[in-house]
Amino acid sequence: MTLTFYLAIMRVPLGLVVAIEFLGPLGVAAFGFARSWRLIWLALAFVGVLLLVRNLERWTIDLIGLAFALAAGAGWGTYIILNKRVGSTFKGLDGLAISFVAAALIATPFGLHETGLSMPGGLIVQTIGLAVLTPLLPYVLEMQALRRLPSATFGILMSAEPGIGALAGYLILHEPLRPQQIAGIACVICASVGATVSARS
Repeated sequence: MTLTFYLAIMRVPLGLVVAIEFLGPLGVAAFGFARSWRLIWLALAFVGVLLLVRNLERWTIDLIGLAFALAAGAGWGTYIILNKRVGSTFKGLDGLAISFVAAALIATPFGLHETGLSMPGGLIVQTIGLAVLTPLLPYVLEMQALRRLPSATFGILMSAEPGIGALAGYLILHEPLRPQQIAGIACVICASVGATVSARS
């Protein structure tokens, strides 16, 4: 999930990638809705993503980047399903620790290939910092939050992610968005909030 996310943001603005990636958890929610009227939230999310990636004439983002973002979304949806199993099987952060060892084994060959099998000291420090700040700290905080917050509250708070991603992309990476893309992000956020609230009811 993380590898494909990074590959996506190399080609597509951060806010768009986060919004597209949200199709993963929304897809998981849709399976729980079956043929319910709540599937309207998934449809709204798809409309939002279409606004992000295409206008009437052409695709507006890199299609390879789009594929990576969709793969990251599939990874996120799978993570949600597997996280429930891991959470019920292991105590504390044991399951998370094991998953990070597995993830390191999977990701290391890609990193060594990119660096040509050389690891300068500065790169090692940056890699450790990135490992702590990107997957480790957010996942630990997420697990702790899930233990203390109702799932609906957590889901609504998570729904702000595409907007926060777009704001971070604009302020830090200087990635402006067109009005159509902002509208698409708004659709995804509304779909996520709607799915969370309707699932609670």
